[in-house]
Amino acid sequence: MATMKNIQNVSYRTCDAEFLRLLASLPKSVGNLLLAMLDEVDNQDNCVQVDMADIRKAHKLDKDNTSRRLARLKKEGIVKEVEDIHGIERLMINPALVWSTGRDKLRFAINMFELGSHAAAWRHSKLERELVGSIDTQTGELVSEYQERHDELIRALADAMNRAAEEALQAA
Repeated sequence: MATMKNIQNVSYRTCDAEFLRLLASLPKSVGNLLLAMLDEVDNQDNCVQVDMADIRKAHKLDKDNTSRRLARLKKEGIVKEVEDIHGIERLMINPALVWSTGRDKLRFAINMFELGSHAAAWRHSKLERELVGSIDTQTGELVSEYQERHDELIRALADAMNRAAEEALQAA
């Protein structure tokens, strides 16, 4: 019987149809490596929290074969090396394919994956909030407006007012 504590600590992973098709098309050994990596993902940022040596040891994998399998996951755009919030290089699983936390953090995680670091994603997400829309990380083009444009506009105006107040205090 599950205790209340166990029930509260349950987390769910979501994935889209593209991920399932991709997983089905991968060789079994590559898919197994991906599933092993998913066991070690931080639910807040989709970054693998242990190094590959630990994963190899836990799953009794050969070093050379694991390197080739990891290279395949990188080639397919499923896994990428990024800098986490602490500036540590980690492997990140593409959040556009599989995600472990709420939708509110998904856009930020996609930016982090595409831009390669938490710091760059933070700057980009801040710009998106100011412009009240999603911006293509490659071209800089505004590709869509937020669904809840009114709420985002109010947040953007509040941010602008806070910045102006801080600048006025610094100038005084």
